[in-house]
Amino acid sequence: MKLTTFSVRKALINNQIVLTKFSQVKMQERGYSKNDLIKCIWTGEIIDIRVHAGKLRGVMEGLDAHNNPIVCVIGESEQDSGHLKVFNLFPQILENYKRVI
Repeated sequence: MKLTTFSVRKALINNQIVLTKFSQVKMQERGYSKNDLIKCIWTGEIIDIRVHAGKLRGVMEGLDAHNNPIVCVIGESEQDSGHLKVFNLFPQILENYKRVI
């Protein structure tokens, strides 16, 4: 699967995105909900592609439900090749992102 902004949005529409346990815990700690993730995918764009353990991971930059900048790390699932997995979701606090809090 090619990891593009379009393919991530298509996976969201087809209900093919899975949250890891780590991302669920971090989202809860940071006060993010699934609505924030959905809006990040719809308003965001992939700004970086990396390979981790032989699988593609994209860094997606977008907005959360309150229009604050947010970053999502999303990539190919190890178990199911048709699904994407959210590995992390965090606020943009580093200067190397386009939108910074």
